[in-house]
Amino acid sequence: MVNRKIGPLASVLITVAAALAIVSLQAASSAPKQPKIETRSAKLLQEGSLTFKDLNHNGALDPYEDWRLPVEKRVSDLLSRMTMEEKAGLMQITSFNATSLDDFINKRGIRYLILRDNLTARELAARANTSQEVAEKSRLGIPIVFASNPRNHVRDNLVYEEAEAAGEFSSWPGTLGLAATNDLKIIRDFAEIARAEWRASGIQKCYGYQVDVATEPRWYRIQTTFGESPKLSADITREIVLGFQGRTLGPQSVAQSIKHFPGDGAVDKGLDPHNTWGQWAVYPTPGSFFKYQLPPFQAAVDAGTSSIMTYYNNPSNAKSAEQFPKGWWQSDNQQFEEVAGAYNTTILTRLLRGRMGFKGYVNTDSGVLNANAFGVEKLTQPQRFAKAVKAGVAIFSDNNNPQSLIDAVNQRLLNETDLTPAVALLLKEIFELGLFENPYTDPEAAQKVANSPASAARADEAHRKSIVLLRNDKKLLPITGKTKLYVD
Repeated sequence: MVNRKIGPLASVLITVAAALAIVSLQAASSAPKQPKIETRSAKLLQEGSLTFKDLNHNGALDPYEDWRLPVEKRVSDLLSRMTMEEKAGLMQITSFNATSLDDFINKRGIRYLILRDNLTARELAARANTSQEVAEKSRLGIPIVFASNPRNHVRDNLVYEEAEAAGEFSSWPGTLGLAATNDLKIIRDFAEIARAEWRASGIQKCYGYQVDVATEPRWYRIQTTFGESPKLSADITREIVLGFQGRTLGPQSVAQSIKHFPGDGAVDKGLDPHNTWGQWAVYPTPGSFFKYQLPPFQAAVDAGTSSIMTYYNNPSNAKSAEQFPKGWWQSDNQQFEEVAGAYNTTILTRLLRGRMGFKGYVNTDSGVLNANAFGVEKLTQPQRFAKAVKAGVAIFSDNNNPQSLIDAVNQRLLNETDLTPAVALLLKEIFELGLFENPYTDPEAAQKVANSPASAARADEAHRKSIVLLRNDKKLLPITGKTKLYVD
């Protein structure tokens, strides 16, 4: 070995070279990684070895088309290119209708569509691809977000949450059954398996899960909750959000719309808020609003849920004990503003965003602009839109006509800038889901994912774990000998 002395200058040069090498390695590791780009009609743009989609068909790479940029910059650029009518259209989510698709996309600006039919994974993926191609040909090439109620549970036509597509994907216990397993690991596995099946089939958003705490024993939707324990419901909610979305929303995620904020379990006498006589939410025990109703929603917020769905509930002053801090009261003798959650500024802005720290967007439940507009029945539809937007709503469920929202702007009930926060959050979700780069999926691969024997086996395990012994006072169990057993 040769032993040489290194002079001060050489030492400095070596140090600088080493520093440059480190910087070079860091730059290489942080260099943008080419995502998978798939197109059916938009032309591809090349910049060196990198590929982009020309979504607005102008032959240039615009900021919103540049996946190297931060999402916030892409959103800002796309917002600047959208008309007020396109922004209003994006703020609607409606049921998918193949015959109306071109009208929804190109004339109404709608990009959020709810799937309500019972197709195979292969059929869902093929239809989603065809639909995304229509969106890709549109003026700005904004892709579709397909949403669905839960699709992975034993079928029960008596309730809303579990009536779709049972048997087409891995089949798990209902929500009460999942809670009965008392196994958070199996619940996380359920969410991750369902996420993979949905995303492979072209579904990117879940209209769920329903995490209302079952505090009213007469309420018929208990069967689609996670039960009566605020803590267990909160623990399960965390696993559901993280399992479907991941730590952050990305190209493999299914965005959650946790519902029904601020909790449907407090309905008066267990009546259904889909009907006028069931509109009232009551909180007879002091502090019960925060103690019992909110923990699952706080867990969802903390886990990063992309959106939260409001319900029709109209909080009753007359039938409720003190719940809110005095500074939140409407007046000295009125604790709540008696309007449904979608119109309630205190609940959506002061509570959900301010106190709870929610960063996502608010999605109304279906019909809130029409039959279930409790507390705002005397307002015109443009006035209802305006009040809901000002309260904090970003997207209106099962509404396929943005005209009344456009009218609200034209009548100066809203400024166009009032739509910006909502539209920005919706675009952020679409960008983070990776749909601007690749909204397409492989139908055959989707069917393979849905038919996975390993997923079915894990679901079977959950069914076995969900079995609960209610009573055995006559000591009939365990069964011994050759006993004939009849099972209904």
